[in-house]
Amino acid sequence: MPAVPWTLGPAGAGSAEAGPGRGTHSLHLYDSPEERAAVAAGFAAAALARGERALVLADGGAETVEAALRLAGVDPGPATARGALELGSAHAWHLGGSAFTAEALGRRREAEVVRALRDGFRGLAVAADLAWALGEAAGPGTLATAEARLGPRIEAPLALLCQCARPRFPAQVVRSLLRNHGHVVDAGWLLENPLALPPEAALGEEPADREVARVLAFLHEHARLLEARAATRADPPREPPPERERAAGLPRVVIVDDDPLVGRSLARVLSPTHVAIPLTSPREVLSRIEQGERWDAIVCDLDMDEMSGMDLEGAIAVAAPELVGRIVYLTGGAFTERARNFLAAGRPFLEKPVDVGELRARIARLTSGR
Repeated sequence: MPAVPWTLGPAGAGSAEAGPGRGTHSLHLYDSPEERAAVAAGFAAAALARGERALVLADGGAETVEAALRLAGVDPGPATARGALELGSAHAWHLGGSAFTAEALGRRREAEVVRALRDGFRGLAVAADLAWALGEAAGPGTLATAEARLGPRIEAPLALLCQCARPRFPAQVVRSLLRNHGHVVDAGWLLENPLALPPEAALGEEPADREVARVLAFLHEHARLLEARAATRADPPREPPPERERAAGLPRVVIVDDDPLVGRSLARVLSPTHVAIPLTSPREVLSRIEQGERWDAIVCDLDMDEMSGMDLEGAIAVAAPELVGRIVYLTGGAFTERARNFLAAGRPFLEKPVDVGELRARIARLTSGR
């Protein structure tokens, strides 16, 4: 079975949308060892392409994974020799010679991330088969609780793919695992999981008022995504010629988010009172700045795979320092100490899902004196 392309949508469909990368926690429900190997190989190949170290952990079947990697265009020999690819035991990784605990596993993950960064890689991607839990005294229920404590999103330098043999695990455990992962691979599809719960909700520890706020925010975000997806079937929004912009006197806003649905959705709600330009590539933003293009406001996602919002600000400060004060950041949560310190320094930001009224107000303050 060939490696499954790590893109959102049906396997092999060639979707242009990026699949989950750093900072994601994904679940693969598989029916055969060949399927497990194919999805793990696709996940590992995507990580290697991003400059990350890839660990593929299972107990047996290494030859099948290596064959799938070759079909994905990755030669396992050289990748292993330079330390970019490691094939290991899922049993040893999770147990480490002792009883399973979530704390010990967390320390192991942190140490491996540090090792990958120290060795010059951009991050760490781990594909791990969960079948080891079926034979342990801890049991799959304890594993599900540990996964719930981790939550659907994780620290950005790390990506996790948990692989579960669906026919072998109790249905209640599979149900719990589905609640704890932001993306799910099932029946050849890589799917966003809008039903994933934050740790306190998955563990039944979420206060009622917070659950109400979370559910309402989810419903609004879901409505915006449906609107954006419907809009992608129509012609994409075109940037008006500069002379029309000047004649209209509209503020120019660039929206930088590597999720094209978010960018398109925000661009449409900001129109017609703004010239809103959605871009998915921070490097394209820099290229346009270097060519002399300017905007009245920059709405920028904080956590992007190609370049973080923090690094983009640093580059803008060199190329066009007058633009730095026009940036408003979007964040789904500051998951690293660097990101928390960055926002704590007083930079304007909005939490996702975005309050459109507040976004308009922020942009109005930035453009009031133009």
